[in-house]
Amino acid sequence: MNRDEIINIVKVKMDEVSPFEEEELVSSSLIEQLLDFAAGSVVRLFPDHQLPTITDNSISLTKNPDGSGYFTLPASFQRLVSLRLESWERPVTKAITDKDPSYSIQFNKYIRGGVTFPVAVQKSRTMEYFSVPKEKSHELK
Repeated sequence: MNRDEIINIVKVKMDEVSPFEEEELVSSSLIEQLLDFAAGSVVRLFPDHQLPTITDNSISLTKNPDGSGYFTLPASFQRLVSLRLESWERPVTKAITDKDPSYSIQFNKYIRGGVTFPVAVQKSRTMEYFSVPKEKSHELK
């Protein structure tokens, strides 16, 4: 079943399809937006091991002088399953937000995330990471 068929089924269920009327009461664009939201909600409910993981090699990391960095999330991004840089000993599997109290700790070079316990912070459409030693390169694994 494709997207247009789903939209038509929604219109039939809402009694929006009638052989006698030409005009739409609920626009297809509203149904499109709701479908996007619903699909994202369903994906967020799935366990990590049942999700298809996508590695986007076109992601370009921006390196900060203090060893941290960030990158823009792809448009298809729904949630973080795993993020690992070459120099890290383990991946980050849960991202915090900039509202989390531990976010402010990431700006202290002595106690922030590092090679052993890295930290990822999701801020709207970007992901920040902490941190990489100065002599190491910023590369996704």
